[in-house]
Amino acid sequence: MLSNTIRSYVRAPILAASLALYGTLAHEQAIVLIAHKWYGIGLNRQRKRLIDGRKQGQSMMPTVEDISMALLSAYFEVFFSTNPEAYFQHQIGASKLLEARGPQDCQTGVLHELFQTVRFHMIFVTIITHKPSIFATEQWFTIPFAKRSKTVDDRVVDVLTVMPETLLSSGITGTSATSSTAYEHGFEFSSQAMSFISQLEALWPEVEALLTSAGLNYEGFAPYAGDDVQLVRMWRCTPTGFNYPDLPTATTIAFYHLAWTLILSPVCGSEAGRQRYGSLIMAHCASILAVATFVDGNNNGSVYNSGCSYLRMVFPLRIICLISPSLMQRQSAWYRLERWRTVKGMGGICAVALASSEGQDWQLNLDQI
Repeated sequence: MLSNTIRSYVRAPILAASLALYGTLAHEQAIVLIAHKWYGIGLNRQRKRLIDGRKQGQSMMPTVEDISMALLSAYFEVFFSTNPEAYFQHQIGASKLLEARGPQDCQTGVLHELFQTVRFHMIFVTIITHKPSIFATEQWFTIPFAKRSKTVDDRVVDVLTVMPETLLSSGITGTSATSSTAYEHGFEFSSQAMSFISQLEALWPEVEALLTSAGLNYEGFAPYAGDDVQLVRMWRCTPTGFNYPDLPTATTIAFYHLAWTLILSPVCGSEAGRQRYGSLIMAHCASILAVATFVDGNNNGSVYNSGCSYLRMVFPLRIICLISPSLMQRQSAWYRLERWRTVKGMGGICAVALASSEGQDWQLNLDQI
């Protein structure tokens, strides 16, 4: 049972997030205004709790409720963006609260589930802000998983969590310059980048097994027919079809291909790199787009039934908008984000994701579709 103090503390963020979701989907502006009111009350109560702890000279140990409230505040921002950085700030706040608890407390139960959630969303914080995640350390890679084996999803998140800024900055910011510290000779991979590539190649059989174990006819293929052994190996990690057994499997596969896209994108800053790897990046982007289509078609059209799959797919689509060599893919990703913003009620997070694409000459005019 929660104490009355904790109940009062938790109540506001829960009401804010719940009313934001309902008010948005029901198009009830009065409820939306009430949601904003409770959001503000929740933030004030969280600040007061932290200030009171400092005044008493205590080093407050964060509770499950503290961490949950930070996540609920981030969830509110999914529907209504009060500030372009607010969603990321709430996720960073949740990660700092988990850091205060330490990895040893995150091995089982609710804290382990919260750790998994925050660790996943910190991938986007790292990508967007270029600030390293606290979870990109050996102790956070191992201690929380001491009492259970890692899944394929865990191992994909491992790779995305530790990708350094030098591998991400060029493609994610939409610039054409390659990172000299991560790539050599304009389009050749450094030893650091090759380490990530080797990890993804080793993971591919397990990713394939997610589909074949569901009884699907799914085989990798290598359309590159030249004598470049490295390219042949890379092409084997691309799909031949897009058919998924369930939403969790689909999003795991999307993030596997996202990792490939992030590693490959900086080399396309040079003409030689685009000629060599452009089609390969497009193959991985096609997989991400296919998962977004699957998410739209397998939850009865509602964010209620998606298991947060919509939220998980927002930033992969943003990345396609910025770095896919294909105009059609960039337009498709942009259109889906705009649709989720206007039709699915995810006005906050999709607006943040789309902001970096404003002014692009390839944007679609939805009135003409």
